Amino acid sequence: MDKIQFVRGMYPDDTHLNGVQNAAEEADKRLALAVAGQGIVAGFDLSIAGAVATVSAGSGFDGLGRSVHTDDPVTLDLSTITRPSSGMYKWVAIYAAFIRKSYGDVYDDNNQRHDLYQDESMTLGFVQGAEGSQSGAERPSVGINILVADLLIDATTPLASITPSLTRRSKIVTILSLKSREAVTRVFIDVAAAKTVTFASLGLPDGSYSVRTQLVGSAPFVRNLGVGASNTGITLYLYHDAYPYKEPVLGAPAIKVGAARVGTFKVGSRASVPVDLFIRKEDL
Repeated sequence: MDKIQFVRGMYPDDTHLNGVQNAAEEADKRLALAVAGQGIVAGFDLSIAGAVATVSAGSGFDGLGRSVHTDDPVTLDLSTITRPSSGMYKWVAIYAAFIRKSYGDVYDDNNQRHDLYQDESMTLGFVQGAEGSQSGAERPSVGINILVADLLIDATTPLASITPSLTRRSKIVTILSLKSREAVTRVFIDVAAAKTVTFASLGLPDGSYSVRTQLVGSAPFVRNLGVGASNTGITLYLYHDAYPYKEPVLGAPAIKVGAARVGTFKVGSRASVPVDLFIRKEDL
């Protein structure tokens, strides 16, 4: 990456320090594009209720190599979609997009306010294609964003009754080591239930695999991560601490020990927990 030569006696200012961050970010994006490309690493499953689409926790990379990530489900209002005329159809592409969430106050020497933090996050959007016949309508491009699913809509069918098309959805499975022939992918486990991941959904053929797992980040309320495997997929289980005895219990409620005041305990605030799967097969 591009570098700045810091020397003794030099007083770096905001230009230098922000430049270091920007250079590291650009290098990270170039690496992501070269190794992973554009698509979904884990999660981003779509469900629709009424006119609201919900996309589950997940992560991926957009066409610029930026990390698009959320630990919790994100919703999107679909009520503004324009219906095609009677007897016609149109494709609607739902996508996940990179955004930054800015917050916090910091003031410079001129007493001008700036955002102190700029966190990476994601938002949802949709693109509408032109109407046409059922077989002739064209699917719209989502550009540099990550395609979640396509919906083929007509004039009257409720959105929740339409089966999303996943044929254009791009799934990334990254090879970590050619020597060990090991693949890695990230999944999200609901804190209240088991999670089954099929090999087909990961772009892998059914068969016999060895699997290692690793929790991502801090999950102090998780006592143990259980794994079960078959020839078609992997099932993961979270065992939580149960107050007051701290015996591991499968499923909710997850109790995060951390008193707001003496005698009270907080329930785990995260809707899901990210887990990295390391999958090995000789003919991978």
